[in-house]
Amino acid sequence: MRKAFKKIAAFILAMLLVVGIATTINCKVYAADATSEVRESIVVVYTCIELKNGKEIQFGWGTGFFVGDPEENPEYLITNHHVIEEYLGAGKGELYEYQYAKGKISPGRAKIRVFFDSNDFVEAYVVDADSAKDIALLKLDAPTDKRKALPLKIPTEDMVGTTVYCAGYPGLSENIFADATSSWGKNDASITSGTISRFVTRSGTGARRIQTDAAIMSGHSGGPMVNSDCQVVGINVSVTYSKSEKGADEAMYYAVNVDEIIPMLKLHDVNYVMADSGKHLALFPIIICIAAAVIVIAVIVILIICKKGKKNKVQAPVNAAPVANKVPAVRSLAAQHNMARYPITSGRIIIGRDPQTCTVVFSKNTPGISGRHCEVMWDGGTGDFILTDLNSTYGTFLSNGQKLEPNATYRLKPGESFYLAEGANTIRVELE
Repeated sequence: MRKAFKKIAAFILAMLLVVGIATTINCKVYAADATSEVRESIVVVYTCIELKNGKEIQFGWGTGFFVGDPEENPEYLITNHHVIEEYLGAGKGELYEYQYAKGKISPGRAKIRVFFDSNDFVEAYVVDADSAKDIALLKLDAPTDKRKALPLKIPTEDMVGTTVYCAGYPGLSENIFADATSSWGKNDASITSGTISRFVTRSGTGARRIQTDAAIMSGHSGGPMVNSDCQVVGINVSVTYSKSEKGADEAMYYAVNVDEIIPMLKLHDVNYVMADSGKHLALFPIIICIAAAVIVIAVIVILIICKKGKKNKVQAPVNAAPVANKVPAVRSLAAQHNMARYPITSGRIIIGRDPQTCTVVFSKNTPGISGRHCEVMWDGGTGDFILTDLNSTYGTFLSNGQKLEPNATYRLKPGESFYLAEGANTIRVELE
């Protein structure tokens, strides 16, 4: 029996060593020079509108970076909301009537282009965007082998004072996209360095920001802020100025805390790397699963030996009853919906007058209801419903009369209610 124990213990140790080596290898993938590695992930995000008369109107540009499995070609990238804001306001790719300064109108379609260099670009599409947090998630039509995904790392207070790098394309002039004689590539990206000064929360929106002394200019917007291991801790966003004690203007630079993008990635089932544990969500799954299975089997064998071959009977617990799966939903108490219940099966429900995008659709003659008035999401981790007013005209209100701030999130417990514009348009959240 003692020999059997020794063999089992040795085998368990061997499998744990395999798991440890796999984890270590994955950690070392990213232990490279940040200033060179980060260039392999970033691109220029350019927005414009193509008119039917053949002309192209430039909106602006910024930077984006890819997320995903480092062993696969990426297709999802992150940038700022304000980088694509004009695209969103110009029809989101649908046919749009563009009006010139002199009043002339020409139809066209807005575009988002991802440039790998001055002569190579593909079109990107909006998966999701949040103006309050100033983040956006884009997707290419197909994965690309021209860039690599970066791992993400949630920053912590002990990182204050540590070195970070901010990457982007502030050096490109606005007309470079129209100038055929100009050329540039990924090595023209600008990377500034500095330290994390502090972590702040924006009043009103609750958006989390990282303050740094690493210079962030307009073209840096949407680019990654990485640590020395090339792990993304923030998304470059803005610069503000304040007067020093001597009266001079002092610049303060900010990045969106990368923690703000995680819920959006999870909501849309986007694969990504978390560097905190040194493991990728989809890397070495076979090795780890096999090791775990072997360990479980070994433990079972030990238990059998300890019982000296005695059979253990496993009985079902007395009075055990199956637990029904509860489905999150909203129920409209408005008379026009006749107490209809709408399950939240795709992560979120939008409520308003627009039948194309809304699940709970109010009639067009309902006073105070906007086309896309508000949305409700389900957070399975906390058991809460998340309510957001989508910048409606007449507002969204909690049952106590509190008006929601546009684009800010509010948590509701099952059974609580809210209303759109007035009490007659009450919605209740349910878990049944």
